[in-house]
Amino acid sequence: SANSIAFIPKAIRGFFYQANHQFLYAKNKCILQGIDKWAQIC
Repeated sequence: SANSIAFIPKAIRGFFYQANHQFLYAKNKCILQGIDKWAQIC
């Protein structure tokens, strides 16, 4: 949950935020490309 994140030290939280951000960015890019393809089909 969001509350448990508050107890994680900032350095560790920052690391996970960066890693997660990179991962989500790549994932979202794939999803957006998929939506673009889907939009062209429809």
